[in-house]
Amino acid sequence: MHLRALAELLEHELGLQVVATSLLHSDGLDANLLNGQPAVLLEPTIRGMLESGMREFIILPQFFGPSRAIMDFVPDMLADLKVIYPDAYFFPANCLFDSADNSAMLLAEILHDRVMEVVDNHGAVPGKVVMVDHGTPVVEVNMVRGAVAKQLEECLSESPFVVQECSMERRDGREFDFNEPLLEDLLQEPEFGDGVIVSPLFFSKGRHAGPGGDIDSICTASPAHPLFLANPIGLHPNLVKLLVQRFHEALPREVLYTN
Repeated sequence: MHLRALAELLEHELGLQVVATSLLHSDGLDANLLNGQPAVLLEPTIRGMLESGMREFIILPQFFGPSRAIMDFVPDMLADLKVIYPDAYFFPANCLFDSADNSAMLLAEILHDRVMEVVDNHGAVPGKVVMVDHGTPVVEVNMVRGAVAKQLEECLSESPFVVQECSMERRDGREFDFNEPLLEDLLQEPEFGDGVIVSPLFFSKGRHAGPGGDIDSICTASPAHPLFLANPIGLHPNLVKLLVQRFHEALPREVLYTN
């Protein structure tokens, strides 16, 4: 639902058809949970468009960093389609974070606004913010967490907040230690016992960041009190702005459309 709503906002901004697709697995969701409209996957969606005669595509990933899905799975899939349709053109956009631009600040501003929503709703709140991402096997994706946390602390510099970054989960093995600390362990630390705001670096209230989800369960089991769970990114204007920015960066020199 989040992805479809985001696609509608992007259509309004770009004046082009934007199709919301997933890479894998979402087609197994009960359509009744999606207003009766089954989820669709990227590969069969593009294949269907190719069969209908379309030949030019911007691939716009809603991914924070260069995960293996973006760096390996999608290029391999597009290469296979290019073999079948050699006259097709695919223009993959970059992921959301890029150390060379303002993307970390744009993402941090979203989390800042979500933290301020907690303040507005509850008044006096703890002075500690824990920013949590999913956790990843890819170091370059983990770097997004650090960059956004740094910018979030800057955004909150005029408020009495200290920002700590962490991951929801990690793989076993020392090679994945860069995900530390984990949220579950961090919330057990005495310094967080007098309260904390947990700010999820997640897009929507799904099975991880939604009510009764993994993060909610970790927070409920922790001794920290009071504990407030901020909303995830959602449909914040900065997310739309950043995706529009990535879209224009991906356009070939010969502009494919007039807006």
